[in-house]
Amino acid sequence: NFTRKNEYEADRIGINLLAQAGYSPNGMAEFFSILQTQNNRYGRESIEFLRTHPLEQNRIAEAQNRAALLSSGNHVINTVDFQLIQARLQWLLSNERERAFHLQSINGTGRTTPTLSDSYRAALTAIQSGESKEAKLFIQALKTTYPENLLIRLLEAEGVARLENFQQGEILFEALLKTYPEFSPAIWRYAEVLIDEKSPAKAYQYLASYTRSFDQVPAQFFQLQAKSAGLANNRTASLESLADYHIALNQIEDAINQLKYALKTTQPGSADYERITAKLAILKNGQLPSKP
Repeated sequence: NFTRKNEYEADRIGINLLAQAGYSPNGMAEFFSILQTQNNRYGRESIEFLRTHPLEQNRIAEAQNRAALLSSGNHVINTVDFQLIQARLQWLLSNERERAFHLQSINGTGRTTPTLSDSYRAALTAIQSGESKEAKLFIQALKTTYPENLLIRLLEAEGVARLENFQQGEILFEALLKTYPEFSPAIWRYAEVLIDEKSPAKAYQYLASYTRSFDQVPAQFFQLQAKSAGLANNRTASLESLADYHIALNQIEDAINQLKYALKTTQPGSADYERITAKLAILKNGQLPSKP
C-alpha cells in the first residue's frame, strides 16, 4: 500500500519529468482536475484509477504550486510525435463502431485534406478491418509528408505485414529495429504481428532479446513475452517470463511462485534449472536478480 507521502513524491517526480522533457508541468494538475470532475459527476467507482488513488483538493493544489515553480512558458505545445501518440490513444479508446464511423467520415470528406491525426487513426482502422486500399492511401500520404517519422514507418511496416506481404513487412520491421533497437513500440507491434501470423517462437526471441538488453522495460513486455513463449509450447520460458513480469511490478511472492512452477518443468542440472534456481535464491534473500 502507498501512503499519501508516496503519492506526493510520485507527483513531484512526474512534474519534474514533464518539465525536463519540455512539456508544461501544469499538465499533471490539469489531469487531476479532469479526474476530479469525472469523479464528482459519476462517482469514484466509475474510474478504476481513483479506487486505489483517491484525489484530494490538497493534492491538486500541491501539484499546481509545484508546477508554478517550474513553469517558464517555453514548453512544447505540439509535435508530430505528440499528435500521433494522441491519435493512437484516441483510437485505442474508441470502439469498432466509432472507428468505422470515423473512417467513413474521412473518406467522405472529399473537399478538405484530413488532419495528421485523422489520417493516422483512419490508417489504423483500415489495417484492423483489412481494408488494404484505404490503408495504403492513408499511409502513403503520411509517408510523403513525414518520410522519416518512426511512428509512421512503424505504421507502414504493420500495414504491409498484415495486408499485403508478410515477408516484406518483416523486412520493414527488422530494418527499423536494426537502426533503432530501443524503439519499444516497434518491438511490441512486431511481436503482436508475429504472434498473429503464427510465429510465436520468433516473437519470443525478439521480446527476450529486448527485455534482456535494456533497463526500465515496461512490465507488459514480459507479459507478452510469456504469451509468445506459451504459444510456442515453451512452458519454462513462459513461466519464467511471468515471474519477470511480477518482478517488474515488485510482486516478489508471485514471482517466486511462478519460478517454482517453472523449476518443475526443467531437468535437474540443466542450464534452465541452474538459472531459475539461482534467481529463486536471489529473490528469497530479498534482492532483485540482475540482467543475464
